[in-house]
Amino acid sequence: MGAGIVHEWLTQLAQSESPPDTILAFNIGMFETEQGFSVYITGSHSYDADGDWACDEDYSPNQKYLELSRDYLNGMPWEDVLSKVISDVKAFLASEAAQGSFLSPPKIVTVGFDDGDLIPLQ
Repeated sequence: MGAGIVHEWLTQLAQSESPPDTILAFNIGMFETEQGFSVYITGSHSYDADGDWACDEDYSPNQKYLELSRDYLNGMPWEDVLSKVISDVKAFLASEAAQGSFLSPPKIVTVGFDDGDLIPLQ
């Protein structure tokens, strides 16, 4: 995936969406679908590393979901999909497109499957 589809999706969101300043944490959630995998982004007014803060959808953009098809991912197991999405989100956060966006530091960003642990990136 490299700086491909996930990077493009986050870049588009950074250019078109403007959540309230009170949103301090963002989660890139993931789940498996019949077509492959989907990712989505939500934001919360609160963050607790040990809590269910990511269930509080205080921010949900218009283009919340991104479908990652099985063909595009070439049959990867879910562990590799998670690693690839984490790598892509980290690359976006380090990019010029992220600077000055609502995802730029010191915001908290996590990635993880809906039924798994959330991995903090910032």
